[in-house]
Amino acid sequence: MTKQVKLGIALSLMALLAGCGAVSPAVEELAEQVPTASEESSEVTDQPVDEQQDTSEVQESASKYSLDAYSWDELAGIAQEIGNAGSDEAAMEIAKQHNLCNADGTLDGTQAKSVTLSDGTETSVQVAGFSHDNKTGGGKAGITFIFAEPIAAEAMNSSDTNEGGWEGSEMRSWLGTEGIASLPSDLANQIVAVDKLTNNVGETVDLSSVTTTSDKLWLFSLTELCGEIDRSWSLRGTADEELDAIANAEGTQYQLFANMNVTDTGDNPILERDYPGTFNWFLRTPDGWSEYGFCGVMNYGSPSAGDGDAGRPGGVVPGFCL
Repeated sequence: MTKQVKLGIALSLMALLAGCGAVSPAVEELAEQVPTASEESSEVTDQPVDEQQDTSEVQESASKYSLDAYSWDELAGIAQEIGNAGSDEAAMEIAKQHNLCNADGTLDGTQAKSVTLSDGTETSVQVAGFSHDNKTGGGKAGITFIFAEPIAAEAMNSSDTNEGGWEGSEMRSWLGTEGIASLPSDLANQIVAVDKLTNNVGETVDLSSVTTTSDKLWLFSLTELCGEIDRSWSLRGTADEELDAIANAEGTQYQLFANMNVTDTGDNPILERDYPGTFNWFLRTPDGWSEYGFCGVMNYGSPSAGDGDAGRPGGVVPGFCL
């Protein structure tokens, strides 16, 4: 029997007996045991409200755990917060609050958002890092993404040459026109241009060949995937400190690849990408030993400076920033 029913019975009996001039002590005791309406309301609402708040927080957290729950406009707003955080630690706390990384702050490739290209292709992008890239207009770009698979197969140039490096490549022109046009407008409208460092000469051992370009869509460099290079990254097997220095000047390793222990030797599952008819996916790093190739990543996740003939189609795996 509920407390409300007991209250009703007690009050009815008290009213009946009062008319007879007497109220039973048992009834009085029962009435005293039944809380007033205000007490009942407080008792009923106190615990459930807390439970409702907890449930609401859990539901909100769960609804935003997947990046697909965010619009690109919302993610751009969060990226601005991260970019303005002022320190790596503060940026990471914001990323954690919005469930853009694991609870311990790491990335493992599961932090992904679906993307539908203009031709109907269903693909996705993964969070590569936070507050990593410098916006061309100043400040930090809050979030960097990498496509989870190639969006097309294209050659770096129409012939086997790396002259002019990334800056002068036909791939860069393609990404700035057809590539960005293939993205949904709600994403394309939020992408910010960032500064990328690359050997923009080609075959060279001169460190001054590394210069800056401003790009919205771009290919990753060898060191952005693998971290510092301390061995020859050419298949020719000849170690050359000058070539290593050039490769290492093309940026720094993104958090995703650092967390997944990506190196320039062996296979790296997080780098596995495949596209029909291609042997690898291209990097923007020229093969400094030759005049005809660019570095790439083999389909099974192994970075390589060989077999990346500029005129041969390879997978296009762009990065971009919000």
